[in-house]
Amino acid sequence: MRPGASAGRMAFDGNVVFGPAAFLEIELADNDNSDPLDPAYDSLSIGGDVAPGGTVTLNWLPIPGDLSSKFGGAYDIVTYEGQLAGRFGGLGGGIGAAYIADVAYDVDLGGGARAVRITLHDLIDADADIDGEVDYDDYTAARDGFGDPDAGWAGGDFDLSGATDARDYLILKRNFGRSLPAGAPIPEPATLGLLALGGLSLIRRRRR
Repeated sequence: MRPGASAGRMAFDGNVVFGPAAFLEIELADNDNSDPLDPAYDSLSIGGDVAPGGTVTLNWLPIPGDLSSKFGGAYDIVTYEGQLAGRFGGLGGGIGAAYIADVAYDVDLGGGARAVRITLHDLIDADADIDGEVDYDDYTAARDGFGDPDAGWAGGDFDLSGATDARDYLILKRNFGRSLPAGAPIPEPATLGLLALGGLSLIRRRRR
């Protein structure tokens, strides 16, 4: 299930069941979904009960020229009005396990609505491979992408200007050696197996 070709919302009036082989792809940028006409991340709105299952894949949608589109914070990927039965089997995709701070179920949103909420650590500037630290691998990505107008974040375009250039090297220099804080919260144990298998997918530009 893919709620949008870019960030989008999908609504269901009744009950929704995800089987054990189900696949839910969530594309996200920043965590402000307050504008229904311009959502920042994929979400499902379910009017009845929900039974989660299968795998959730998280992919980042950086927006060229918009630094606010970097990910971080809380995302209510599923909201529902009825009851919850079950858990998603795992998380994977282009956002590495290091960035997933928490997965919470049955979050009370008030007004009878509840949510499945994923909380992400803020993206570290110059972390090209999104592994939670800025190191030589990120330098190599920026070096190989230098001058390429299609390099994207994975190729060193850290200011989302549309090209990897000297300004991106300065961002890399300022952040080299940074990493997520030690002892940061980790996902609940049920998700860890699939997180280990969820490799880094290519980061895609937002499609209009």
